[in-house]
Amino acid sequence: MAGTSQFTIGTEASCSDGAVGKVSRVIAGPVAGEVTYLVVEPGHRRGPGRLVPLDLVEGAAAQIRLRCTRAEFEKLDPAGEAHLVPAASAPPGTARDWRRQLTLGEDRIDAATWAGSVPQSAGIAPRVRVGRGKWFNLLWLLPAGLVLLLVAVASAKGLRGDPVIQRFIARYPGTLYSARARAATGFPAWLQWQHFFNLFFILFIIRSGAQILSDHPRLYWTRHSTPGRDWFRIQKPVPADPLWTAKQDSISLPGQVGLPGLRHSIGLARWWHLSMDLLWLVNGIVLYVLLFATSQ
Repeated sequence: MAGTSQFTIGTEASCSDGAVGKVSRVIAGPVAGEVTYLVVEPGHRRGPGRLVPLDLVEGAAAQIRLRCTRAEFEKLDPAGEAHLVPAASAPPGTARDWRRQLTLGEDRIDAATWAGSVPQSAGIAPRVRVGRGKWFNLLWLLPAGLVLLLVAVASAKGLRGDPVIQRFIARYPGTLYSARARAATGFPAWLQWQHFFNLFFILFIIRSGAQILSDHPRLYWTRHSTPGRDWFRIQKPVPADPLWTAKQDSISLPGQVGLPGLRHSIGLARWWHLSMDLLWLVNGIVLYVLLFATSQ
């Protein structure tokens, strides 16, 4: 029936084979801004009312007629308290008045209430399992790598002074170019932009990947994820608390590192990660096509 009809609470409602009760509530749709359901309380039994779609309703004055039988009425969805909109009547425009009192949500996240007010929790340095119960701190690879780099540079400088190496460098200086290479000097604009987008997408992939890892800060060899069987972790050992959850196990990352940078935001992080993966692959395909299609 038309959405401009007026319904009065307490009006008798009847089906094609007899009366079923009275209208006790109305429900307005927030999108359409008009009454979409009537709640009819049965008069012949005790129990919850039924949600009657407006397209089953005929008449709205002294009596409301429903285009269904009493048996079909009983099969309609029950009306819970979450659906009810109390009112003495529902004149046209009531739902629109309610909508004017609503405010739009802000396009920002409150970190204090995000994910059920999970407090911020910092992780630890990345560790790899060595043996059954020992862990190796990967930060030790930084000074070890620096030492190896210094040793490699010193060895290279020493080898360069060797007569055999000097004769090899003189014979193969590495500065000869073909005629085609000499003609195509520098990088074309499209190649420069490809390199830029490659780095741009990789940064987003790394940041969102770090956020995904921070939400599940342990890696396992099997799919069972049994506590104590992880081979890599950036979080403290799982406590003995039997109610320890994955949300509690997640760690926080600074907003400048993780993307989006909030604890327990793996859904947003996966969206960023997969979206940037797709764009990165498209950029790579375009690069290879242009490499073979041009003089590069």
